Amino acid sequence: MKFKNKKNNEIVEAKSYAQEFAYSHNSEWEEMKDTKAPKVEEIKSKLTELGIEYDDKAKKDELLALLPQK
Repeated sequence: MKFKNKKNNEIVEAKSYAQEFAYSHNSEWEEMKDTKAPKVEEIKSKLTELGIEYDDKAKKDELLALLPQK
């Protein structure tokens, strides 16, 4: 499991349960979520859910550009 330091963006990988426990209970660190790229169908589904129209033949980059930024 990977953790990121909120102050300096340092990334570390916990190699044992003890390290994982220590990082997860320290407010300066946050667990990094799995950041795999969404598939085209997942993006289209989200756009539809949000009521955003898109060209069905649009490429992945074009679809991603339509998603609101968080």
